[in-house]
Amino acid sequence: MKGLFSHKVKSSELAPGDHIYVYRKGGTYSHHGIFVGENTVIHYMQKAEGSSSSTTISGLISSFSSSTTLAASEKIFQSTCSKGPDCGLRQPGNGVALSCLDCFLGNKKLRRYQYEVTGGEFKAKLRGGTCTIAKSDPPEKVIRRARYLLEAGFGNYNLSDHNCEDFALYCKTGLLIPNEEAFGTSGQINSVQAALSSVGDHLSVIEYTRTYNETRYSKDIGVRKDAMEVPVENVASILNRREGHNLEYPKKKTTTIVRENKLI
Repeated sequence: MKGLFSHKVKSSELAPGDHIYVYRKGGTYSHHGIFVGENTVIHYMQKAEGSSSSTTISGLISSFSSSTTLAASEKIFQSTCSKGPDCGLRQPGNGVALSCLDCFLGNKKLRRYQYEVTGGEFKAKLRGGTCTIAKSDPPEKVIRRARYLLEAGFGNYNLSDHNCEDFALYCKTGLLIPNEEAFGTSGQINSVQAALSSVGDHLSVIEYTRTYNETRYSKDIGVRKDAMEVPVENVASILNRREGHNLEYPKKKTTTIVRENKLI
């Protein structure tokens, strides 16, 4: 029953390629990332407004022995993390960051996102952003996508259709929503939309709950028909069409990344 109603795990139970998340602001929202091994997480957030000291990313892409942090919306960021010298590093203008697990969590409970749940299990979890019908790709493909996007970027952050959960879901499944008028794959956002869609319809509690569950189920990345598999090298072209401007990946492997000394 623990797997059905609680997604809490110990750090020792994690495996590289796991999609993890942590609740913030008293549980009002969750922040998501991909655990890539060696106490390290790659995650996505709003781009920084400025930058400070820099270093090269080539070594980080090939080896994750150094941990990093960007603590995302909580006052837990430290300019110097005791876990490693690369704490808080990311590409200039890039929302994808490399963090140590401890700083990603910020003293909050660690949770693991579930994949390939049944329809009944999905609907039993009334809170969105915890699971999906979709199947996860093998860990090596998940980690490769996350590492690639750490250098290349994942476009402009948008809470409604391009957020941290969307990033983690893409890394796990390779699926994106190309339609710029559609909401993204985030279970959190789709649950909010589902909850609001029936407000004012004067439904009974049972009818409202059924409508809510059916609506958010239909928007799950593993169910919806507008999701398409996109190779990580082609993500920029999809985001280009959605965002209406030119996005290009860096052509060199050795580039600089930014150490964040402030919270986003």
